[in-house]
Amino acid sequence: GLVLWNVIWRSQSEVSRNLMDEIWNNNLVNIFSTALTVKEWVVSVLLLSFLKMMITMCILIPAVYLLYSINVLQLGLWLIVFFAGATMTGWWIGFLSAGIVLRHGQRMQTVIWTLPGILLPFSAVFFPLDRLPTFLQPISRLVPTTYIFETMRAIVAGAAIDYGALAYSFGLNALFLGLAVWYFVRSFAYS
Repeated sequence: GLVLWNVIWRSQSEVSRNLMDEIWNNNLVNIFSTALTVKEWVVSVLLLSFLKMMITMCILIPAVYLLYSINVLQLGLWLIVFFAGATMTGWWIGFLSAGIVLRHGQRMQTVIWTLPGILLPFSAVFFPLDRLPTFLQPISRLVPTTYIFETMRAIVAGAAIDYGALAYSFGLNALFLGLAVWYFVRSFAYS
């Protein structure tokens, strides 16, 4: 669970902190005064994020095995599915937090570090969904990563896989990613 949460945190961080680096260095105006479009910037940030996460995973998976004797690769090809879902979640959190900073200014930059942490307890990373208090479970069912971690838990336990839940997770991720990119672009235009 922590390995996949690292993917979420890292992908979110790459998107939103890339923007913050440009703001802190007073370079945002310089970048967008060139022929670079917002769409090209978004694509390049996503590619850079994916590349850095692959490097991180190549270091993290052996480290977890050596330090804790946990073989993450026992998930097989499902690891790729979980990686894709976690990456999408990180991206939409990153674009949402970057959009908030663009719209409301640098004083809102703490949202970049706090937003993933707010979703953590609702994502069923450390415990199954049914252990969450009943009144909070509907919120958790709206978080795409809940279904990723629940499916991962089912695979490790040898239980049946709920393909519908995974499809729902990817549907939510696609919806949230589309809305977050839309919000980011609108916030960029606003700023």
